[in-house]
Order: sequence, then structure tokens, then C-alpha cells
Amino acid sequence: MLIAVAGCSASFGEKYTYKQLEIYYTPPAVNERYVESLAQYFDQNNLLLEKKHSIQLTSDQESYVLKMVLNNQFNKFPEEKLDQINGLEQDIKEKVFNGLNFKIIVCNENFIPLEK
Repeated sequence: MLIAVAGCSASFGEKYTYKQLEIYYTPPAVNERYVESLAQYFDQNNLLLEKKHSIQLTSDQESYVLKMVLNNQFNKFPEEKLDQINGLEQDIKEKVFNGLNFKIIVCNENFIPLEK
């Protein structure tokens, strides 16, 4: 899996911890039930890493947004991994958000989006 994260020191919202996964989220725009469902999804789909890692769940005016951190060995998102991210995005949209608008944005360790 090429998505991983280093520890976060800035405030990225409320923090929910599930095993080695930290999910930062922004209430009230993001309900904690989505956070819990997302953690379960990561567990059931073998997306939990052996070390601590973080993601951020927020929203914009159009959709829920999952910010995932690109592994430090990459400077930009590898084009060949785009299909994997798109498939993951569609699966989470259906299984966690019941078809609501949802997107994944690949970011650096400070949850700042990377250029495509």
C-alpha cells in the first residue's frame, strides 16, 4: 500500500483512534458514525498499517472528503496508482457513505493536497 503518514502535530480536527489508525475529522460537518464506519472499512479491507498512520475526513460544499497521505518516498502521486484510488473511492462511497458524494484527495503529511 502506498498510502502512509507520519505523526501529526498540528490541529487537524477531532481525533478518533482505531487500532493504529488515527482519523481526524471536522464536526459537525462530519458525523462520528461516518468516522467509525470508515475505521471499520479500513479494518475489514486490510488497509490498516502495522505502524501508526493518519487520515482526515472532512467535507466541502459538494461532498465528504477523505484526505490520505502519500508515502514519503513519492514526490507526487504515481499515475499508475490512479485506478486503485478511483476504485477505493467508489467502494468507500457505496459502503461507508451509502452513495453520498465522496472523494479521496492525496495529500502530504500536513493534509495539503498534492498536485496531480
